[in-house]
Amino acid sequence: MIHQKILFKLLCVYMLSVMDYIITRTALAKGAIEANPILAPIIESPIGMTIKLMAPLIVLAYLWYRRNSNPFRVNYTAAFLVLFYSLVVTWNVSVYVFYLI
Repeated sequence: MIHQKILFKLLCVYMLSVMDYIITRTALAKGAIEANPILAPIIESPIGMTIKLMAPLIVLAYLWYRRNSNPFRVNYTAAFLVLFYSLVVTWNVSVYVFYLI
């Protein structure tokens, strides 16, 4: 049962990560500036999409691999990541709606 919850959370994290990327690229096309100084050169590079979409996938695959050794820690980590990416996507949508439309 806990493995199903972990899988669901990890899938949600990846979907939120993809949404973050799509909203960010759309906002950048409308004149927004990437606020994260670490991600700014990555997002704007030709391989930015690959890096932005593969890095979370690698982290999530690692968490899935570790689920048997400490399922509760992985579950809490996945829950934290869902919360974090939910806040990031909410922020991106609010910036897009209030400042770019």
